Amino acid sequence: YEAAVADMRLYLEGGTAELESYRRLADLYEKAGDPLNALLMTETALTYSGKDRDLLARWTRHRDEAAFA
Repeated sequence: YEAAVADMRLYLEGGTAELESYRRLADLYEKAGDPLNALLMTETALTYSGKDRDLLARWTRHRDEAAFA
């Protein structure tokens, strides 16, 4: 997952910062066992769509996981 995370970060730095990119990056961090970065990417995605139910559920889950990490 580390290579995929690096690729997505480069993609976002290139100016393509869209909601789904941050959602995907949060997924990758979650799968890599990094709940804090998953939370940060989810929070960033929420700035694009603050009422997205999936993102809100993910935010709660990542927040809880990060608190115990």
